[in-house]
Amino acid sequence: MNHLEIAAKTLASKIGTEQIDLFVVAGSGFRDALPDLGGKVTVAMREVPGLLAPAVEGHGAEFVFGTRDRKRVLIATGRLHMYEGYSPDEVVFATRMVRRLGCQGIILTNAAGSVDHDFPAGNLVAIKDQMNLTGRNCEMARPGVKAAFTDMMDAYDPRWLVRVARETGIAQGVYAGLTGPSYETAAEARMLRLLGANMVGMSTVLECIAARTLGMKVFGLSMITNMAGGLAGPVDHAQVLAAAASRKDQMAAVLDSAIESF
Repeated sequence: MNHLEIAAKTLASKIGTEQIDLFVVAGSGFRDALPDLGGKVTVAMREVPGLLAPAVEGHGAEFVFGTRDRKRVLIATGRLHMYEGYSPDEVVFATRMVRRLGCQGIILTNAAGSVDHDFPAGNLVAIKDQMNLTGRNCEMARPGVKAAFTDMMDAYDPRWLVRVARETGIAQGVYAGLTGPSYETAAEARMLRLLGANMVGMSTVLECIAARTLGMKVFGLSMITNMAGGLAGPVDHAQVLAAAASRKDQMAAVLDSAIESF
């Protein structure tokens, strides 16, 4: 039994089931906007062998399991980032783990900076496509595992996206993933816009790649917390968290729609 199977079996024993339908990953600021679940069970991430707990401010370190609309939902109240010193495999460990419990869909959320004046701070944007600009890929060959040649044409499930957009009126945009932790320079923000990005952040893209490699459907949601590259003045992490907190009701409504639409 490998480390992912051990982790999945351990989590299953703690939540009382070996079947998860939907996995929700909370990005910066989303912890206070997470949906209510029936029959809720909370498990500290450190209790799952092989799984490392997030330590970034604004991220939790627990799994919350329960039911919503007859779906068995697991929520990660935080995530790992490469800028914390973690490898791509460590960043996507939880995504790979839940697939071993039958999970078919994943909702990836994040706080993002905008590189497009049509997407000002304070807006929620559904991710319609992504650019992995981290310089890394979690599906590269490693000892005992061959490289995965994953088709990323519909990285974010178009039908799921249309259903949520129709119900909530949410905008759609392209997310660029960088490693961080420094924020973008003005030149980098201009470059990203020229490449076709609308928003930029430091997460999500590797989890999406891992999920698609495993055949999972993906829905992505960005909270635009600031204008990147000094387009509206300096930015810091406290500002990002405060901006997300001010929109938690809207964030919760879109997450509810995404769960119901899956």
